[in-house]
Amino acid sequence: MSSAVAVRASGSHAGHSSRSSASRAPKIIQDRNNPNNRYTMGRFLGKGGFAKCYELTEIETNRTWAGKIVEKKTLIKYRAKEKLTTEIKIHRSLRHESIVRFHRFFEDTDSVFILLEVCDCQTMMELHKRRRVLTEPETRYYMTQIIDAVQHMHSNNIIHRDLKLGNLFLDHNLRIKIGDFGLATVVGYEGERKKTLCGTPNYIAPEILDRKCGHSFPVDIWSIGCILYTVLCGRPPFETSNIESTYRKIKTNDYKFPANSKISPNAEALIRWTLSAKPEDRPTLQQILDHPFMHEGFTPTSLPQSSLLRAPTFTEGQAPEPLRAARKALGTVNGNSPQTFAGAKKANPPSSYGAPYRAESRRRTAKMENKASLQAVYDSLKGVLDAQARAAPSEKPERCRGGVSNTATWISKWVDYSNKYGLGYQLSDGSVGVLFNDSTKMVLSPDQNTIESIDRDAHGAGKTLLTIAEYPVELTKKVTLLKYFQNYMTEHLLNGGDQQDDDVGFDRNKDLIHMKKWLRTKTAIVFRLSNNVIQLNFFNHTKLILNTPLGLVTFINTNRQITTYFLKDIRTTNSSDPDTADMINRMAYALDVLDSMIKPSTTKE
Repeated sequence: MSSAVAVRASGSHAGHSSRSSASRAPKIIQDRNNPNNRYTMGRFLGKGGFAKCYELTEIETNRTWAGKIVEKKTLIKYRAKEKLTTEIKIHRSLRHESIVRFHRFFEDTDSVFILLEVCDCQTMMELHKRRRVLTEPETRYYMTQIIDAVQHMHSNNIIHRDLKLGNLFLDHNLRIKIGDFGLATVVGYEGERKKTLCGTPNYIAPEILDRKCGHSFPVDIWSIGCILYTVLCGRPPFETSNIESTYRKIKTNDYKFPANSKISPNAEALIRWTLSAKPEDRPTLQQILDHPFMHEGFTPTSLPQSSLLRAPTFTEGQAPEPLRAARKALGTVNGNSPQTFAGAKKANPPSSYGAPYRAESRRRTAKMENKASLQAVYDSLKGVLDAQARAAPSEKPERCRGGVSNTATWISKWVDYSNKYGLGYQLSDGSVGVLFNDSTKMVLSPDQNTIESIDRDAHGAGKTLLTIAEYPVELTKKVTLLKYFQNYMTEHLLNGGDQQDDDVGFDRNKDLIHMKKWLRTKTAIVFRLSNNVIQLNFFNHTKLILNTPLGLVTFINTNRQITTYFLKDIRTTNSSDPDTADMINRMAYALDVLDSMIKPSTTKE
C-alpha cells in the first residue's frame, strides 16, 4: 500500500532532531533555473516517506517557507516521478484559506524543493496527543473549516484521500490548513471510480480496501467521520494493534462508542452517518454542515492559544452579538438575507411594512439586472485571479494614494439587530444606513441632513428624498431606528480601519450609497453595496473591499491598516509579502462566494 508523504510541511516542531541530512544539505539553496532565487536552510521540521522538511528563508525578501525537499535519487522510477508531479499540479491549483498555501517549486542538481506556507502550531495530531479529547464547540470550530476546504477540493474534482489529523495543520491563529496532497487525485469524468489502494489505515474507507467497484468523493466523507470520532472519543474508531485487524474492523463496520463517552446524541448520530458502510448512504458535505450537531450548539469564532494544552472555557457571552443572532455553518445565511449558498435552508422574509406593489415584469427585470451586475464583478475578479496565478515572482504592488484610493467607499461599522429590526451600518464617507427586515432601506447623508428612503424592489424609481427634520409620519419608526443605530455605532463601535489619506468628499448631486444585500458564511459576513462594491468582513478582523467598477481592491489587515491597489496591478503580482498573499487568498474566497450568489438555484432577489 502506498503511503502519504506525512511531512510536517507547515509545522514548526515535528519532534525529530536535526541530526538527519542537515549536515549534508547546503546552507544556501539556489534555484537552478533562476540563480537570483536563493534560500538559507533553517531548522529541521519533519520527514515523511521520501521527503524532508526544513525552514527555508528567501534571502531577498526574508520570507520564511516550509521547504519540502525530495531528493532526485528517490525519483528514478517513473511512478515516483509521476506521483510528485501530480502532487505539485494538484496542490498549486488550489487556493483556499483553509488549505496550506502552495508558493512555488524549483530544483537544483540533487533535489526538488516545494515551498509551502508555514503553520506555527503544528497539526491536529499533536493537539490530539496533548488533549486526547476536544470539546464539542472546538470540534465544530475545526470541522466547519475542514469541510469548507474539502468542499473547495471537491468542487474542483479533487479527492484528497488522506484526510487525517496529521494532515490538518494549524496556523498561529489556530485556523485549519489542510496539507499533503501526495495521495490526492483528480476525477476526470462524472462517475469515474479510482481503484488505487491508498490512504492511512485508521482513516481508510472500506471501498478503498474492497477495490471491486472503486472509490470516489465519499472516501473523504468517511475520513471526516473518523476525524470527528477521534477528536470527540479520544482514539480512532477502528484502531487496533495491527493493520490486518484494523482493516477487518473497517470492512465489517465494527466500531463502538466508549462506555464513558460524554458526546451528545447529535454528535453520535452524525458520526454514525458519516461512517456508513455504503458510500451512497453517507451525507454530502452540505448535509454535514446542515446537521443539528453543527449548528444547534455554540461555535466559537476563534480559539485561544491555551487550547493547545487545555480545554477552553466557553460562555454564550463570548460569541459576538452578530454571531449569536444568526449562528450558522457555511452555506447558511441570515434569514433576512435572500441570497443563499447551494443546499442552504431558506427562511421566509418577514412581512412587508406595506411597500408599494410592483409588476411582475419589473421584478423580473430587477432580478436580471442584479444578476448581470454580480456576473460582471465575478468575471472581472476571475480574470484578475487567473492572470495572477500565472504571474512570475514580483515585488509588492504599488498602492493607490490620495483621491483615487478614497473612492473605495466601504462599510466601516455595522451592527446586527436583524432578530428584531435589521442591520445598521456606517460607510467610510460618514453616511449611515439601515437595511430593514422588510428589505426597505434608509440612508442618512454624511452631513446628517438628507435621508434617502428606498422601498423594496426599488430600481431607482422607488427612492424618496427626505430630511432629518421632515418626513412622513408613517416613517417615524424607521427614522427613529436609523438615529438609534447611528448613536449606538458612534458610542460603542470602532472604525474598521485606520483613517484614509484624505477626507472623502460628499457630493450632494449623487445618490447615496446603500447596502443592497448581506449574507453570512462561516468565515465572513458579506455586504453588497448599491455601487456594485462587494465587501467581506472576515471573522479574523481582516476585510476585503472589491470595487471592480473602479478597478480597485482594498485590503484591511489585522492591524487595521488600509491599503488600496489597482486590480490591473494584482494581475501581475506574485509577491511574498504576507499581507499581499493574504489579500489574494481572500480574493479567491470572494470569487467562490460570488459564484454561489449568482447560481440561479441558490439566488432569490
